[in-house]
Amino acid sequence: MMLLGIISGRRNVEKIKEGKFTYFPIFAIVKVNEGDVMCLLDSRLEGDADVEQLSRACKIACWCIQDAEDHRPMMGQVVRMLEGVMDI
Repeated sequence: MMLLGIISGRRNVEKIKEGKFTYFPIFAIVKVNEGDVMCLLDSRLEGDADVEQLSRACKIACWCIQDAEDHRPMMGQVVRMLEGVMDI
């Protein structure tokens, strides 16, 4: 969850209308699956990001928030994947 927050600058839950909320991690997962990771980037960065690195970080973030804990990567794996030493 923290990695998604760093990438997007957004909270996990956002109010979209009076009494209506959206859960950002679900939106992020959909966008990663669609290949549209740039829309997840913090708008204050004005699109200034390496798309390949952003895609890598978004995929890792989504992998880390799976419901089934045994399907999530270990932190050592996360670090190696973020460094580019280990494939996703």
